[in-house]
Amino acid sequence: MNERIRIGTRVYRIGKRRTLQTAENELRFQSFLSALQFLKRFSHDARNMAVFRRVLASCCFGADMTRVRDRHLLDRLATALSKGLVAVVEDSLRAFSSSRGGAVSDSDISRAPGGAEDGVAASYSLASRDGPAPIALKASGDEASPDEKTEKEKPVKFEFLIVTTAEDYYQSAGNKMMFMAQTVRYAKDFGHLFDIVTVFYFDASHSSNQVEAFRKSVEKYGGNAKRAGEWSDIANHMNNTDIVLNGEECVKKVQVLIFFAHGTPGQIWLENTNRKYFRETEAKEVNKDAFADEPSGRYSKIHMTSWACQTGNAGNPVWSVEENMANSLAQKTADLFGINVYASATKTDYSQTWSGGLYGLFDMGRETIDEGTDHEAVWEDNGADGKIQSSDVSAQGTMESGMYVFSPGQKTDYQKIELQ
Repeated sequence: MNERIRIGTRVYRIGKRRTLQTAENELRFQSFLSALQFLKRFSHDARNMAVFRRVLASCCFGADMTRVRDRHLLDRLATALSKGLVAVVEDSLRAFSSSRGGAVSDSDISRAPGGAEDGVAASYSLASRDGPAPIALKASGDEASPDEKTEKEKPVKFEFLIVTTAEDYYQSAGNKMMFMAQTVRYAKDFGHLFDIVTVFYFDASHSSNQVEAFRKSVEKYGGNAKRAGEWSDIANHMNNTDIVLNGEECVKKVQVLIFFAHGTPGQIWLENTNRKYFRETEAKEVNKDAFADEPSGRYSKIHMTSWACQTGNAGNPVWSVEENMANSLAQKTADLFGINVYASATKTDYSQTWSGGLYGLFDMGRETIDEGTDHEAVWEDNGADGKIQSSDVSAQGTMESGMYVFSPGQKTDYQKIELQ
């Protein structure tokens, strides 16, 4: 027996195989992907995409989606979502899906009084037969209440997030602030490509003068510097996607995550002195939806880059090169975050950080902070002169130099990438 769903003046039937049909024509979709591509015309909010996936799954999961003959239903669902009905649609789906397994009958969907005849312009109530009371979908043309306005689509803001770890391994003046210097270089050179530039820093072993100089340079290039006490401070920031920016409610999504740090196989050092590390356990604290679903128009990629040593190396002397890469922190993080990770399987080399002006001989912008003390440090307020490189040194001595791309689910055929 076929069940029916009424949207506006049209009646759609859901068969036993959950193939969605109109009264006159078959309504099939080529794939969930093509439907999502169509939805992009109406919304740039990634949350709408996720909800729309559930709409399709509820209506036609398991169907033979081979062709498109009628886009009216798709049009209406997409428009409803983009008009701010995301939460209402999601709650309604949850209500009838939990008790009916996704099948919807005509008794579950009723016309609400006072609506127009068109599918989107009208208002409807959806509920499960045994579930909670019906939820009214307000007409898109009506004036929204304050509560309803909070559900309207919020603009997505793309974040450039940099984690600057503590230099508590090397003590020389040239090395002391090298992570901070590379952070400023990145903020200066790439920060303009994003809506938000956030820098979290760990300050163990850094003096207050060094931290102050670093913060001023980050802010000079449009960044917001924040002290991190634990990795959880950063994870919470990433997971908190609802923000207010310049007085406007927005959805914040991380587009690029960068680590400047020391590392050994399986861990990125945050503060080695205090035994604080980024490992697989810490990666699991971050929700996948903290990252952008699509890149902004100004930068075409979504990724994490680790400039720590051996993030792409598991460090097992018995395994092959590819086995070590497939079991590395870089690959595990790519799988957990659902984004590409760029990392080195060997040690990274920061020796070009202060390479300008014949390594400072003719560099007028260079200064020494805390000069004459046992923690003096070389500094330039415009950041590092040269870029970081991948060396040929690894824990087991067999890994190849270069920065590699680690994609979600990848196990073999790792390719190099050139980075700045």
